[in-house]
Amino acid sequence: MDVLDAGAGTGYYLKEILDLTMTASHDALALDISRYAMRRAAKLPNTVALVWDVWRKLPTADASRDIVLNCFAPHNPSEFHRVLRPSGACIVVTGEPNHLNEVIEPLDMLSVAEGKLAALQEKFAAEDLMHIETEYLTYQMELGSEDLYNLAFMGPAGHHLSPETLRGKVQSLGQQLVTASFGVHVFIPKR
Repeated sequence: MDVLDAGAGTGYYLKEILDLTMTASHDALALDISRYAMRRAAKLPNTVALVWDVWRKLPTADASRDIVLNCFAPHNPSEFHRVLRPSGACIVVTGEPNHLNEVIEPLDMLSVAEGKLAALQEKFAAEDLMHIETEYLTYQMELGSEDLYNLAFMGPAGHHLSPETLRGKVQSLGQQLVTASFGVHVFIPKR
């Protein structure tokens, strides 16, 4: 099985998929803009990790991937379609409107827009990727200051707040019970 993780971060989700679907041979390609994250992802077996902007042409051949994984990362549906095999699937994970609701305002994080699934389906349909399934998951997480800092820093808040300002906001919150709520959306190439 050949997998592309577009916006892989440290490879956490890619590792989970590889562990579940481990076959005698697989080829995994992890792409992310963070060179630090790619250093960790490169440690996964049979995985090539490249510092790459997923808005660019993806560095893999046409119809070369069985799975394209895209978790909490920018979407490039035209490129996802190009690299998917006709029998492949694109798995896109997005936050739901109540995702991280308890800490969005105090940590200056961006909220999830209403109508995200409809917009996502429209964007992917325009590139001949058909939505076939969505599974919703919601659970509570108890997060300490360091977890909250890392959570906020890896998202857009990490790009517009200084680390010191963000650290101060996190310290003022202390331990928090936070809702994780997201959708796992499956798209396949139209036949």
